[in-house]
Amino acid sequence: MECLLFDRFHEELEQQGFQVKGGTITDGSFVEVPRQRNTKEENEQIKNCEVPERIAANPHVLAQKDLDARWTKKGEQVFYGYKNHVSVDDEHKFIRSYGVTDAAVHDSVPYTDVLPEEPAYPDQEVFADSAYVGEKIDTELKRRGYLPMICEKGYRNKPLTEEQKKMNKLKSSVRCRVEHVFGAMKNRCRDEVLRSIGFARARFWIGMQNLVYNMGRLVSLKSPKKVPKAVKVR
Repeated sequence: MECLLFDRFHEELEQQGFQVKGGTITDGSFVEVPRQRNTKEENEQIKNCEVPERIAANPHVLAQKDLDARWTKKGEQVFYGYKNHVSVDDEHKFIRSYGVTDAAVHDSVPYTDVLPEEPAYPDQEVFADSAYVGEKIDTELKRRGYLPMICEKGYRNKPLTEEQKKMNKLKSSVRCRVEHVFGAMKNRCRDEVLRSIGFARARFWIGMQNLVYNMGRLVSLKSPKKVPKAVKVR
């Protein structure tokens, strides 16, 4: 349902002249849910798609347990829940497509699924951070007709060259626009924790959140800009 509404709104954007004319940016953001108080053994069972005996034996407990959410760690921060993977056009900053996974799935896994099968124009630029670096992704993007603009990363005994650093700076200057999208969504929802249970409901909620962001973005772009008052010179 949420996908149909999202696609219908995308058609409306096209009709109003907001076609994709520039590059696209892809990134993922965590969507947290209330943290579960399970034992280490129970968490391992849940991770293996099994329902722990203690939880299965009590229908009331089972109804309150999100067995689809997952734990993950990024840097020093720990997250529990899901992840919203979006593809944003760098000109208007609309979310053009999205995908939902549990939080433990690496950003690069659903990357090519989030992008359209064909680019909006030949050699359309696709921007992403170094988490998406990889020969498999690079090959698939070129096969579809995209121009990869993914930030490179250095390795032990193989640091980035000065030219690579300059290119990373150029790519990042465009890629950072996706952070404005996530920032606007978090400000609107005030870092709200998702209270639904299960992947299907999480996917619906995240999809609707993406749609509401797009609606707000359209209103912002269509609103007349305030003209500063002229200063009288005596």
